[in-house]
Amino acid sequence: MAMLRSRGAEVEALGRRGSLEGWLVVPADERPYTLYVDETGHAVMGLLFSPEGKALSADQVSAVREKAGRPRGAEPVLRSRDRAKAQGREAAGGARPGAGVPGASAEEPAAASDDRNEGAPAVSERVLRGVFEAAQAVEGFDLGDAGPEVVIFADPTCLPSRAAVAELARQALEGGIRLRVLPVGARGAEAEAMAGLVLGSEDRARTWFTLDRDDELPLLGTEAAAGVALNRRLFDRTGSDFVPFALLSEADGRVRSAVGLDFRRWFGSGAAR
Repeated sequence: MAMLRSRGAEVEALGRRGSLEGWLVVPADERPYTLYVDETGHAVMGLLFSPEGKALSADQVSAVREKAGRPRGAEPVLRSRDRAKAQGREAAGGARPGAGVPGASAEEPAAASDDRNEGAPAVSERVLRGVFEAAQAVEGFDLGDAGPEVVIFADPTCLPSRAAVAELARQALEGGIRLRVLPVGARGAEAEAMAGLVLGSEDRARTWFTLDRDDELPLLGTEAAAGVALNRRLFDRTGSDFVPFALLSEADGRVRSAVGLDFRRWFGSGAAR
């Protein structure tokens, strides 16, 4: 760990599971990753699973992030200079967030929802309903054909996003929900390129689940780049500063939001099946 820190990386302890000591490594100029070290000093980079096949890394990272004051199972969004300029134009009476996004009104004032989750943005339910409906018209992929509808904005470079999509996909394939995944490049140029790789592929779901940090990322085609940009504008309408961000449409028409892994409480026992 000393060597990693000497190279400018932040290293946080995740705790011990079995014979492996876990660490969250955040390099200065690369994506974070989890590292597991055994008693002999040998290490492996990747995700940790229990003997029963349960993914453990996301919960370990979430616990560390919670101590740092972040919502459980979420990573912060990169707010670019371009976004700051757009906000300046808005203040001057120019373009507003949501411009060009189908069904997303930019006129609705922010208002905290009574049951929004910790870390969720203070926007009105009407705005969230507009985002949910607009999500059907932008670029993503769908899983499941029964149950309540769930939309999730997920960044392919974000470990909690990947874990959340995997968990909700299992729900969808078991017939519990209808899931729509919107890849969003919320954390920089690499995230935008990976989101574009998903949107530009013939089998988007398969590409999402097989993405690797070492994949060669081609230049974005015009349609994929437009899809990534539209998804980002729609995500910005949620007001969230973190990914993943999920929306659930209830039977009475209300829309609930969840940041990180907080969507688990929608399913009763506190964890998706």
